[in-house]
Amino acid sequence: NDAELKLDTLTQILEFAAKVFAARNKRLDKEMVRKAVNVVFKERTEDMIATIFDEKVLEGEARGIAKAEAEYKPKWVAEGAAIGEARGKTEGWTKSIQSVLQARFATVPKTLQKRLASISDLEQLEELTKQAATCASLKEFEKLLR
Repeated sequence: NDAELKLDTLTQILEFAAKVFAARNKRLDKEMVRKAVNVVFKERTEDMIATIFDEKVLEGEARGIAKAEAEYKPKWVAEGAAIGEARGKTEGWTKSIQSVLQARFATVPKTLQKRLASISDLEQLEELTKQAATCASLKEFEKLLR
């Protein structure tokens, strides 16, 4: 298509012009582009300028997103893994406590299960596991959670 070829050629020219301007610490602005495009496209000048600048903005956004992902993604993955590991340990200790209590006292009330699930301190959960194995009654164990 002739229009696509003209657009591609103009885009290449404008990219080159932008590099030249950048090398001279000047900026290519819409008015300069408007004059250049008007020579080639006459009646479609405004649409062409909008398209060119929109494409460059999108390219810049894509480069910014890619850079942010490359820079921050490893950190996000490591943080996510650490959070997942901590949650897994917490859930493991909580299930252990519930299993010990169920083996010793037959049932574990839902309120006690919810209270245990709300604890995230691993040292506290480890201690509660010992207490679950040695406490005299379920009521005695529940007092430890207050």
